[in-house]
Amino acid sequence: MRVAVISVTGMQQRSIRPGPFFQSGPAADPLYRKVRDCSPPWMVEAKAFVEELWTEAWPYVDADLPAQARVGFFSRYWELYLTVALLRWSVPLVARASRGATTRGPDLLAAFSPRVFLEAVAVTPGKGPDAVPEVVSGKAQDVPHNEVILRIRSGIKEKHEKLAAYETQGILLPTDAFVIALNAGQIYPAKLPPVLPHEVMAVLPFGDAVAQVDLTTNTWSDGGFTYRRLIQKRFGAPVSTDIFDCPSYSGISALLYSRIDLLNRPEKIGQGPIGADFSIVHNPFARIPLPHGLFPCWREYWVDENRRLCHVQPAPSRKG
Repeated sequence: MRVAVISVTGMQQRSIRPGPFFQSGPAADPLYRKVRDCSPPWMVEAKAFVEELWTEAWPYVDADLPAQARVGFFSRYWELYLTVALLRWSVPLVARASRGATTRGPDLLAAFSPRVFLEAVAVTPGKGPDAVPEVVSGKAQDVPHNEVILRIRSGIKEKHEKLAAYETQGILLPTDAFVIALNAGQIYPAKLPPVLPHEVMAVLPFGDAVAQVDLTTNTWSDGGFTYRRLIQKRFGAPVSTDIFDCPSYSGISALLYSRIDLLNRPEKIGQGPIGADFSIVHNPFARIPLPHGLFPCWREYWVDENRRLCHVQPAPSRKG
């Protein structure tokens, strides 16, 4: 896909600049209250960081995002973080005031040609028998990779259903690209990825890492991965992990993935500027594929013409 930046007028701001992101009064979300009301230095810094994001992101997000944060803080924080990361990478986002009918559509719109819509989602550990188990301090535990992948697939499924609704309503056209921007920062084991990252194993049919050992020479062969297209839940039907290997998910152009949370961010822990941990997994069956390098990312994954998994770790210069 050849991409060009299109001109959009009136992109800079809505007519009235909003107040602070955090407001006094009742709030159902305990994390919102903790960030707003607590005094430890690390929480004061986190609150200031969220306000910084809000001052940059507000023309591009819903005006009622601060009100939504009272009942679902982390998801709205992720939307702010994503927006500012893309802006600082000079991605040409379109302000809400200039989006017309598409304001009823996905969270963000990038003014490339074709248009690229982004829908943000932040997954949680979940509930029930397939939830990601809590980490018990001081106790050795296996990393619950399958449970993490199931939570990622749950977020993708939710947004794939929204994509279908956007298309039915005529908000997204067949010529539009669609990216799911998924954050797993609320799931601690997601920060401990296997050899092949969770985001890849959630959408392409790769299983555990394997290698052959010649016992006569005590040498290892080249490694690889098992083929896996399903994860069996403890209860209920199995969940497919090959959605980027079939045409039924062709409306999704790519998955943008991040594991940042409020305190563990690359720009805070010396691992690069805001958004430095983003990865992109391209959908080889995408109706509107994305060019490599279109969005900022730490690593990009794609399947080549020989059905081999490839990746690249770009090192572009970027803004803070």
